[in-house]
This record gives sequence, C-alpha cells and structure tokens, in this order.
Amino acid sequence: MEDDIEERRPKRQKRDSSYKAKAFEKFKQLKNGLRSKYEVEEIENVYETVDEKEYTKQVLARQDDDWIVDDDGNGYVEDGRDIFDDDLDKESIAVASTSKGKGVKRKKKVAENAGRGNLQFMISNMPTKKKEEEKLENDEALAELLQEIDSTPTTTPLRPKAIPSNFSPLSVKQAEKKYMNSLTSSVKRPTINLTKPVAKTPVAKKDVAPVVEKEEDRSVLEDLDEFEAEAITLAEETQETAQTESVVQTSEVIPETQLSEMQDIDGDCFTDDLDVSQLDEAEAKAEKESDPWENIEIEMMKEWAATSEFNEIENSVDLSNSDLPLTDSGGKKVFRFFWWDAFEDVAKQPGVVFLFGKTYHDKTKSYLSCCLAVRNIERRLFFLPRTTEKNSDKPVTAQDVYTEINESVMKNLHVKNFKSRPITKKYAFDTSIPAESDYVEVRYSAKDPPISKTAEGRTFSRVFGTESSYLEIFLLDRKIKGPCWLDVASPVPVTNPVSWCKLEINCNKVADVVIATDVKGRPPLVVTSINMRRAVNPKTSSNEIVMLSCVTNTCYSVDKQAPAQAFQKHFCVFTSPDHQVFPLDLHAAMKNYQATTLQKMHSEKALLNYFINQFSKLDSDLIVGHDLQGYQINVLAEKLVHHQITNFSKLGRVKRSILIKQKLERELFVGRLVCDVKISAKELIKCRSYDLDTLCQSVLKLKDGQRIDLEPEDVLKMFQTSSDILKLVTLTMQDTAFVLKIMYGLNIIPLALQITNIAGNVMSKTLMGGRSERNEFLLLHAFSEKGYIVPDKSYGKRDNLEKKSTASRKKPTYSGGLVLDPKVGFYDKLILLMDFNSLYPSIIQEYNICFTTMPPNLSEDNMVLPDKTLPPGILPTEIRVLVESRREVKKLMNNPDISSDLRMQYHIRQMALKLTANSMYGCLGFSNSRFFAKNLAALITHKGREILTNTKEVVQRMNYEVIYGDTDSLMINTNITDFEQVFQIGSKIKQEINKLYRQVELDIDGVFKYLLLLKKKKYAAVTLSKSKSGELKQEIEYKGLDIVRRDWSRLAAEAGKFILTQILSDQSSDDRVTNILTHLRKLREDLEAGAVPLSLLLVTKQLTKHPSLYADATSQPHVQVALRYNKESGGHFRAGDTVPYLICEDGTDKSATQRAYHIEELKNSQNLKIDVKYYLAQQIHPVVSRICEPIEELDVFQIAECLGVDTSNLKKARAVEDSGENITRPEIKFRNVDKFIFKCYSCKSENSVEGPFFNNLPVLERIR
Repeated sequence: MEDDIEERRPKRQKRDSSYKAKAFEKFKQLKNGLRSKYEVEEIENVYETVDEKEYTKQVLARQDDDWIVDDDGNGYVEDGRDIFDDDLDKESIAVASTSKGKGVKRKKKVAENAGRGNLQFMISNMPTKKKEEEKLENDEALAELLQEIDSTPTTTPLRPKAIPSNFSPLSVKQAEKKYMNSLTSSVKRPTINLTKPVAKTPVAKKDVAPVVEKEEDRSVLEDLDEFEAEAITLAEETQETAQTESVVQTSEVIPETQLSEMQDIDGDCFTDDLDVSQLDEAEAKAEKESDPWENIEIEMMKEWAATSEFNEIENSVDLSNSDLPLTDSGGKKVFRFFWWDAFEDVAKQPGVVFLFGKTYHDKTKSYLSCCLAVRNIERRLFFLPRTTEKNSDKPVTAQDVYTEINESVMKNLHVKNFKSRPITKKYAFDTSIPAESDYVEVRYSAKDPPISKTAEGRTFSRVFGTESSYLEIFLLDRKIKGPCWLDVASPVPVTNPVSWCKLEINCNKVADVVIATDVKGRPPLVVTSINMRRAVNPKTSSNEIVMLSCVTNTCYSVDKQAPAQAFQKHFCVFTSPDHQVFPLDLHAAMKNYQATTLQKMHSEKALLNYFINQFSKLDSDLIVGHDLQGYQINVLAEKLVHHQITNFSKLGRVKRSILIKQKLERELFVGRLVCDVKISAKELIKCRSYDLDTLCQSVLKLKDGQRIDLEPEDVLKMFQTSSDILKLVTLTMQDTAFVLKIMYGLNIIPLALQITNIAGNVMSKTLMGGRSERNEFLLLHAFSEKGYIVPDKSYGKRDNLEKKSTASRKKPTYSGGLVLDPKVGFYDKLILLMDFNSLYPSIIQEYNICFTTMPPNLSEDNMVLPDKTLPPGILPTEIRVLVESRREVKKLMNNPDISSDLRMQYHIRQMALKLTANSMYGCLGFSNSRFFAKNLAALITHKGREILTNTKEVVQRMNYEVIYGDTDSLMINTNITDFEQVFQIGSKIKQEINKLYRQVELDIDGVFKYLLLLKKKKYAAVTLSKSKSGELKQEIEYKGLDIVRRDWSRLAAEAGKFILTQILSDQSSDDRVTNILTHLRKLREDLEAGAVPLSLLLVTKQLTKHPSLYADATSQPHVQVALRYNKESGGHFRAGDTVPYLICEDGTDKSATQRAYHIEELKNSQNLKIDVKYYLAQQIHPVVSRICEPIEELDVFQIAECLGVDTSNLKKARAVEDSGENITRPEIKFRNVDKFIFKCYSCKSENSVEGPFFNNLPVLERIR
C-alpha cells in the first residue's frame, strides 16, 4: 500500500526563495524582544461561503470524485454530501445528469492542466484490470450463512429492510382489485353484452400472479415503491400477512428512504461485465409506467398553472356609500340590484329584513356586493269576528271588533299606535271556519309585543298571522318570487354599516321595493369552494384544524354552461398539529412549490385569523363545500369560539361581535349562499354513499387512483416530512377543486335558482334541501294572490313528534300506494314496463282535489270526490301551470337552432318544473308541513290504487300477463322476443288506458330482456334500449336488492352481483350453476385463508340521529362503533352519517351485533380477528340464497354446503309472507316435466304445447 502511495505522490515542488529570509527575520525579532513568543493568528472561517449554485456544483463534484485510493468504486461507498445536506433539487440533478451518459463506465477525474508526462495522467489511462469472478463454493463462510438462511422458513422473500410508509392511499383499492381479479379467475366469463357493465368483474389468468394496471402498479406518493404499496400495506389490509407472499414477488424496488440516499451512487456500481443494454431497456420500461402520484401532480399543475396570473388576492377598493349607483326607471332615480339571499334577526332587529345581492357600479365597471336593509315591516294580523258576542245574542260588527282591539288587546300589550281596516278574506284549511268572511286587519310595529296565537275575545274568535315571519310578510306583500332584479325608490345611504358588503343602503318603506321588469340576465357570482383538513390529537382525542384551502371563481354565470376554467384564485394555509414541529427543510421546499399560494402558520388560532382575512378579500357570494352543513361548519364554529377569534363575522356579511357556538353553526356564512354538494346530490342522484370519493366517481367520472381519501390518522402522519406536507396540500387543493366541479357537473346553482323562482322562497333554504319549505312558499304565494288567509306555521310540532315512538313515526297514518303480488321467477322473454306520468299530480288535476274543493264529509272511511261542477281549485291549477310550462319548455329545448347555453337553461328549467310538480303531493301527506291534509292525501292514494287495479284488469282482458305492479307502474310478460313487437303491444295498451282519463296518462317506460323477480320491490333485469343509430343497448338494473343496500358488506354485494351476472346472461343453466358454486367455494377458501381485503368486509349503516340519542345502542352495531370511535379516536359520527364496521372475534361469547369494531380498532389490536363464520353465514349466504331462490337447480342447502354453513337451522320450505303470496311461475314449477306432444289427425305431424297461450292467444283456439 505504501509503494502505491509513493507512486501516486506528485513530484515535489521547489519552495519559494523568500522562505528562509522570512524565517530568519522572525528569529531576529524574537531575539530583540520586538515580537511576542506566542502569536494568536487570525481565525479563518471553517466554512467557505458560496452561493447556492456554486455549492450545488461543488457537492456534485465531490459525489463524482473517486477519492478512495485504489478502490475502483467497488469498496467504500460515500456519496460526498454533508451531514446537514437536504436532497438536491431537480434542476441541479438534471444539470449534472447531462454530463453523464446512461450506463457509461466512470473514469477517474484528471486535472485539466495535467500534461502527458504527468504520472497521474499515465495512471488514469492505464487499462483497468478485470476483477476476478468470485465463486460461491470457494467461500465456505458465506456458504454456511446462506445455508442457515435457506433452512429458516420465511413467509416473504428477503429484500432490503424498508422503512414503512406512513401512508399508501391506493393500497385499499389495489387490494380490492387484485383480489376480485383472482376471485373470478376460475370462472368462465358469461356472454352478456352490456354498455355499462355494472356487475362485470375483470378476470385474471389462473396461474399468473395478480398484476395491477399501469396507473395502479405503483404507490401514489412520489418515490414510494411497489414493495411498500403491496407488500406492507396489503399485509395490513388483509386478515393475515401470510397472504402477501404472492404479491410481493412482483418486483424488487428500493424503498423511498434508501433510494434517496443511493440515487447518486448508482454509477459507481457499474462493472466491466455489466450488460448496459439490459439496464437501458429496464429504465425505458420503467419510464413508460406512470406513477399515479405523478399523474395527479402533472394534471393539477396543468390546470392550476393557468390561474397563476390571476391568483393575487388583492384588497378590494373601499367605496363611499354616499355615492350610490342610481338607474332611471320611469323617470325616477332608483337603486337597482339583484338579490340572492335574505336574512332576518327577529331577536335583535324585529321588522328588518336584510337582502344581499349584487349591483352594477359604473365607475369600477364591475358588479359589487350590496346589502339592502328593508326596515319598518309591520306585524299583519287578521281578526275573525264572531257572529254574536260571546255569551250573548248581540250581533257583532267590525266596529265592535275594533273597539275591543283598541280598548282591550292593544292596551294590555301597551301598543300605542296601530292601523286597522275591515277586509273580506277566504279560508280553506279548517271546515269549522267560514270559507269566506269579513275580517278586521290590524297592522302595528314589530317592536311592540306579539299577540298570542290562541287569543280570543268577546267579539272575535280567532287571530291569524301571529306566527308569520317578517321575511314572509315582505315577500308575499311585494310578490317577490326568488332572486330577481329589484328597484328601490328613495334609497338612504348608510353612514354606519352593519354589513361587510361594498355598498349598503336602507329602505324605510316596504312599498318602495318593486320588481324590475325591464332588465334581463343575472349578475355573475363569486364562488368559493372551501375544504378543511383535520387531525386528531392522540392525547386529547380532539379535532384540530391543520389546513384550510380555497379555490375561487370570480365570475361564475348561472345562465351559461360550466366554465372551461373552473377557478382563477386559490390559496392554502396550514399549521402543524399540536406538540409537533415542522421539518427543518419545509421553508425551502415551499419555495419550490408552484401549485398554489401557500402560507405556514405557527398555531391553529393564527391559521384561522389568516384564513378569515384572506377569505374576506374574495367577497364571495356563494360558498361551496362537501359536508359543510353537517360537519365542517360545526368544527369551524367550535374553533372560532374556542380561540375567541374576534373577526369571525367576516366569514359572513353581517358584522357581529358576540361568539355563540349554537348561533354560529346556523349563521356562520350569513349573507352568502351556502351549497353543500352532499345535500344537493342526495336530491339529484342516487348513490350507495354520498361521500366525496363516491361523488367524484359518479359525477366527475374519476377512475381509481385519481383521487385519494385521507383519514385524520393519515393526516397526522403526513406532517413528518416536507414532501408529505406538500403532498397533503396538493390532495387538499385537489379535493377543493373537485367539490367545485361537482357543483358544476350537477348544475346545482342554476337548478336551485329555477326551483326558487318557481316556488318563491329563499334560495339559501332551497340549497339546504328544504322541499317542504319550497312547496310551502309556492302555496303561500298562490293562496295569497287569490285572497286567502294562509294557515299559521306551527313551530314545535317536530319536537312533539320526536317524543313519539319510532314505529308510530314510520308507519303511515293512511293507506299508501298499491303493490301487486309478484309472480316470482326468472323470465327470459321480453318484459314490458309501463308507468303513469306523474300519477299523483295527475290525479289531483283529474279529480280537482284541493283545499278549496274538499267535501266537508271527506274521511278515510268516506272517500268522496269533489263536485264536478266546482271551478278548478288552487292546487290543481298550480300543478297544471307547472306541467304545461314544462311541456312548453321541452318544445323549446328540441329546437335545433338554439345555442348550447340556451338549451342548458331550458333543460334545467324543465327539471325544476318536474321536481316541483312531483313534490306537491308530499306537502299534503307530510305531518310537519304547514299545508298538511291527511284526508286529501288519503283520497289521492285511494284513487291511485283504484287506477292501478283497473289498468291491470284491462291488460289481462287483452290476454297479457301482469307479473308485477307497484304504485304507478306495471310489468307485463309479452312471451315474445321481438323488440319492435313489444313496443306495438305497449302502444295498444297505452291507447286503451289513456282514453279512460283526461289527465292521467300511461306510457312505455322500458323493456327487459331478462328479469329476475324475487319479491315485492326487489328485482334485477337487463334493460333494452335503442340508440339513435338503431342499435340495441343492454344494461343491468337492480331494484331493492341486498347488493344495493349499504348494510351489507362489499364482499356480499360483489358476490350477489357476480351471481346476477351469471343468471342474467346467455348461457346454459348447467353453466350458471357450475360457475355460481365454484365462485362460492372460492369465497369460502379465501375468507378462511384471510386473503380478503378488509375494505370488502366493511358493513355500513346510516345513523338516523346522533349516536348518543339511541336508547337501544347495545343491539345496534353501528351505534356502538360510532359511540366508541367518537369517544376514543376523536371521531365525528353524527345523524345522517354512514358508519363502517367489521364483525370480529374478540374472545367473548357475545352476539355478533355486539362484536362490531371500526377498521382502525382491528388494525391497532392484537386480540381481534375477523369472524369468518359470521361473514359466511350472515352476510354471503343470505344474499346469495335470496337471489338464487327462483333458480330450480339451486337451493339453500347447496349454497350452505359450498360456504361451509351449518344446515341444521335452515328450513326447506319458507313460510308465505303475510303481506301477500309470491306466486311461483308454472314454467319454474314444472320445468322438468315433459312437454305435451300430440299428433294431428289430418297431417299426422307432431305438435308440442309450450304453454296455455301462444302469441297471447289460447292454444286451443289456435289448434282449432
């Protein structure tokens, strides 16, 4: 080694000639005492100060330098970085990579000025010595070690020890897909051609290890490898880790932490005998496979980069209220603005209604937020005079009523000023009150005390209007129906504003507000979508807000299609969870994050303050979110009160200073419209669940992996590294944008606006899903315009109903729609489905059913129809207007020359008209409704049952078989397979029925190719429909089956879907049975082996009220889980939420309903394991056996045997249900009986009889 060093040592250089002179001069000074014997030299800096680029350059140079002598890159490994270095940025690595070719063997660096005679130059150009290949059998020690390893049984292959990933979001879906692929590998795919294969499951090859598609083959998080996503997380997500062996064998990838340390030294590992071409091919293949996280990041950056130039949130310009923008209207100067929302604070400001909207400002050339305070709204009461004075025969006049009001009623209330007048009014909601009578109308200030609704006097018997709100009085008086342009005469500028709007004015007279009829179009809205990330404090189990995000569209038009650019401004603010510090390199990482404006705060309180200040600058008109009303607003309100945030009112538009949690939860965003997409989606679409993940898939058509769901536990873990924090920011901002796009996709705002304009209520209430209030206001306007006194709203009725038993609440107090007994079976001939168009609204019109036409002796025992000579009532008239308006709008919509924006407006309006008309019956039968009328609702359903029965009889007289009917629809067995001929049959039936009625109309709803009819309201079918090109399309439809209910596990549902796919397919009965039984055996094996992902075993059930309010929580597993999870894990399960749980074996002998646990509880416990017997016997077996019940070749015993379920408790024959028998079809009952075959006497040919009918004619008639 020493010889090598000497050979490598460079030639000695001659020292400087002045060296000795300097030394002698130093000795001379010391001798003469002119210099101290010890000299403290100036300390030089240990570190050299350079800029960032120079530093990066030097680091990369050190990494490339082979500084170990005679090592050839094969021994000591060091990457040349300082211990405090962060990972280098992508730009530096990219620059460095340009100087190094892929797969090129590294050479020793030589000084640029080294000559050819230099020893270093000579050595660097010497040919490298090929290293001798070591053989395993030559190393006895290594062989012994390997032998020991081989003798030890292992469940998983050996690989570098990985640092477990804190979060692998795609692991659950990867596990589900891989398992479902392997589950169907042994079953032959049935031939069923579906345009939307709902029950279709991918089939994997039998002996090939499951391989996930490209986008699912890697983990979502950057640099997280397949080993982490599959080997580690799948082991956690399945019942036993032993099942991960087959998955782990897919590839060898270095985990993230080791990869970051080794990515710069791969060049040192190249040897002369390495096949570089193979490496290049592997790298090229890896580059083709896209990382889902990179896809998310790339897609997000493409969309969000376009908004960077608009993303500066500027302070708005302050305007003077004295400079009001006025408009000429009929020669008068008026203040014109478009109102969107209204608010009243009866406790603090009675008689004042605040209208919030937009007005156009000429100076700024833009629409500004505005608040109009309509003041001096008076109470409006109607006193019904008695015929004679109480306890006297003296007739009562209007003057007598006025005298008692003045001297008695108002004097007792200390009301000094009031106005009164006699007026004639109608009343139609109580038979004890005259249909038309003289009343005394009284108006007085809202500041004075109210009159009791039960008040009566010597001269009057009833008082109406005591419970009416001032907002209702204002809207009915000015005939304002929903958001519109308003003209305000004599506007008064406000010097001391009470709102945060840009402009604020007062209107002191209600009559000064009129609807502007000469203006069209609506101002654009500023729409802000907000999203929250919370973490659960492990010590206190309390929620912490760690991140808040906003995306804003500054110019959203409700009259146009969804904008191409979803938003223009966005920001995100975050803080660290309690008792957790930020990573040291976070600040540097944030500088390189370009997706959005980021702000880091030191505490939750600072986060809230920053968010409120930034949010207020946006001046949003509409707030959008997911689960806002049910959860996020409550958490925000709680935190605002906890931290005593003084500027909390900037979230809304009314200035306030007192923090009251209960009030904040209701009025946090007062003055701004609030759209909760979860609430709106429940009315507009049908989903298994309405969580954000499901809505993204249903509405936005996102594929697996395009969105990642995070639990609070995952959020807490993602604050450990800077890269994970930025990934959390990206996911949070992505969800915020998804919520906004769901609102666009469902057309929630345009539809809500149309419904509000039709009903005449407040749009904020429409967005909260209040159907009852919409119908209520529609009827309020209708009856008020006709001179009727409307019934008072009864507050507190809901509370009284809550005290009643659950059974009494759920059972209807009158008979509902008719459901015919189904003829259970599997039908392979075409089934015709027919239904009545809007049956109940049509019945109301057909028989003129209304409050104003109701016979006085009407009761459930005496269903008397209104007199035919009566004029049309209010209710049928309103419905007729809605139906005719929709018909006209649909005609306009079919015009090919209109623009796409106009067509969209027509489509939304016809939807709004349909939804409103169909919900009119609901307000009559809803006990909490202001217009509840039990007798009218009972009469309508009575006529509905009668119409359905008559229709069934007509169809049977036409020699067609009715196999099922429900409320307003019929299923008819045509016994043919020709699609066109089925429609001809439907047209004949339609003509026969429709000529019996004027308003009731029967129509063809669809055709079923296959139908599996199980029982009432439960069936599965393959629907047939013809496209514009004439091609027949097929689609599977499920109705009421266990597989679409949430209280069954996904595994049971998927098993049911698979079996339905087998039944509803073109294959022989033997193949169906074989495939079904094979599938069931495989399910049993996988459950017992623990190979089923936990996510497929989750059972979900919805909470109908807060879990703490359940009296029988011990018998309801979802309630137990919700209570325990809320208490121990900081959960937030509440009324309306769906609770996921697993049934586990916990070592006790409790019943299955008492052994329910949250999935996190199972993961964190050593004593819990999945109860396999429960899932086989109580989940899969009931679902499968019910579906297979009509299949003659299968019975419950065969199914139980395949699943390993005890058959001793199974009954061979099932009792007939009390509600009506399920008739077994003769085709099923006598399937194995020989057909009747006879010879014709004349031609001697054989004839077979398939059934009693042929082409819907008796066989005997055909033979004759």
